[in-house]
Amino acid sequence: MATKVNNSQKVTLQDGTVAEIRPLNIKNLRKFMEVTKKFENVKNEDEGLDLLMEACQIALVAADEEKFSDSEYLEENLDMDTIAQIMKISGGVDINADPNLTDAMA
Repeated sequence: MATKVNNSQKVTLQDGTVAEIRPLNIKNLRKFMEVTKKFENVKNEDEGLDLLMEACQIALVAADEEKFSDSEYLEENLDMDTIAQIMKISGGVDINADPNLTDAMA
């Protein structure tokens, strides 16, 4: 008998849209990790926010490409708490604990 592991969690965006976030598959996790590596070279908070948005969009598009492919929509409907939740669920990255990410946002 097969066992299904389902670590999905629901997050609610600012406009009330609910997204079911799961750990990323390997293909998308590679994209996600490429983005998070760029935090080592971030020069200011704007660059850090852009990278957070890019990483979250990878996770959200994996959940529902049609709904979350518009980056402007995401900028209007994501906040830092939701971003932190998405990063942790989808890629295992805790932006509140990672010094590279914390320094980039300071």
